[in-house]
Amino acid sequence: MRARVYLVVNGRGDCRLNKRRPLLNWDEVAFPINVQVPQAWGRVYDDAAVDVTLPAPPYAAALHVDEPVQP
Repeated sequence: MRARVYLVVNGRGDCRLNKRRPLLNWDEVAFPINVQVPQAWGRVYDDAAVDVTLPAPPYAAALHVDEPVQP
């Protein structure tokens, strides 16, 4: 079986999966994931963990903060 889900991660590192294309909050990013599931149901695959490294966005968002203003 094949499934397509979206991994949604927010600025606090909380994650969720959406089956449909998600609507995002301002501090979230989403990545589509295609999953091929083996025909072996009723089992937890502890010995076959999946490591995911997400690509960087196509642009680098940068924040520049000047020195604080002295009163």
